[in-house]
Amino acid sequence: MSHGVVVMALLRRLGAGLILGVLTGIVARGFMRLVTVEPEFSWAGTLLIITIFTIAGVALAAAYDVKQRHRSRWWKLLALPSILLGFGQGMFMLPGILAFSLLLSRQRWMRVTGLLLLSAFLAVSKPLIGASDAPFTLRMALGVAVMLGVCAAIATALRAALTGWVPREGQARRVMPRLSEEMAPMTAAIAAPRKTHST
Repeated sequence: MSHGVVVMALLRRLGAGLILGVLTGIVARGFMRLVTVEPEFSWAGTLLIITIFTIAGVALAAAYDVKQRHRSRWWKLLALPSILLGFGQGMFMLPGILAFSLLLSRQRWMRVTGLLLLSAFLAVSKPLIGASDAPFTLRMALGVAVMLGVCAAIATALRAALTGWVPREGQARRVMPRLSEEMAPMTAAIAAPRKTHST
């Protein structure tokens, strides 16, 4: 693959990560207002949230690009800035992100664990949102639904960027045994002694 093609693929993925990060940050800011008992608005807080999500989106896109080029797993460190998502109010989303990450697994026991964790997360959502004497309104319920959507989006991005890495040398080790198995009958046929027919 030429250098120009690699650069263009990287730029496309970084651009997609940036746009998706901004959009997810805007949606996240919306659900934070919905679940708050007394919603307040500040440009500083809004810009901070959107900036954090944008940084995380670009970081995960960069890690995904490197994964697609079968580089070393050490390149997963590119996704490290995404931990900013768990700071401040984002800490409340961590159980939901973990639950959806498990639900997206191929292993059944992990999906069951994710479902149990998500159920527990929903059960404690009301006490964690606002004051205990405040009614759980339809607006708050909508906020929780939007929050779950944000958690699912983050979990999907994290799994896309951090799971399924096959470094180039690992890819070669996967291909060679399969190739050997496919070539075995042909090799055996060539190596077998030919029978001579008597006249």
